[in-house]
Amino acid sequence: EKVYWVCWGVMTACLCFRFGQGTDYVTYHAIYETIPAAIDLSKGYICGFYPEVGWRLLSAAFKVIHAPFWVFTMVVGLMEMLLLHRYLTKCVQKKTAGLFLLYPVLFVTYMVSGLRQGLAVCIFLGVLVPLYLEKKWAKYVIGALAASSFHNVGYVWLILPAVYYLPMSMMMVFVGLSIAGGLILQIGAVEQFLAGLLPFYHVQKLLLDGTISKFAVGERMVSFLILYVLYLWYKKEHETVEQKTEILLKGYLCSVCFYMLLCGNA
Repeated sequence: EKVYWVCWGVMTACLCFRFGQGTDYVTYHAIYETIPAAIDLSKGYICGFYPEVGWRLLSAAFKVIHAPFWVFTMVVGLMEMLLLHRYLTKCVQKKTAGLFLLYPVLFVTYMVSGLRQGLAVCIFLGVLVPLYLEKKWAKYVIGALAASSFHNVGYVWLILPAVYYLPMSMMMVFVGLSIAGGLILQIGAVEQFLAGLLPFYHVQKLLLDGTISKFAVGERMVSFLILYVLYLWYKKEHETVEQKTEILLKGYLCSVCFYMLLCGNA
């Protein structure tokens, strides 16, 4: 417990007292400076393309009290670490190991650099995952929509209430179909056909401009296979698996499906 609090405190200090660190720090600083302090509830303000309205409203709240950007990032960082603590306390048996696993990707990549993504993911872990496990669907949907107001990735989490009720065998079928779909999307003729059928900006970027990262796909496939083999081994040894573990594994398999289906764009 003491080791956990030391690690959590050091990570919190590094996150809250950073200045200019992270690839997107300067970009977010510029966005913060351009957001008006007055909250405008016009259609353009609410439905603007970038950044999402939740981030604009949060920034405007700090601009009202004339807080500099470093104060804004400090408070957001503390919020994120508190949400992580809630997740680790409620859902992870070995909290220090949980911090270790979260550090290289979530902490360094998103909480330090991708500020909107980091906040959205921390809301998912600290608020939505406990609601997901407790089947509090109304609160879960409201929370997912709130997270999506900071980053559009939140809309993806709206699928998890349906995933909750699917059997593990069905999830494995979806994984297989996603891998097959991802491979089919590598065929040039299929890419051209879909690009012509769906002439939208993001579809064009995904299909025509991206290239597959074989290392990234391989890493995720190895991780998936290791976790699934461990699940099968544990189930064979103990004849049953804790419901929470199986529910979280199905959520993970859902992410594998999304990644493999879209793996053609690194």
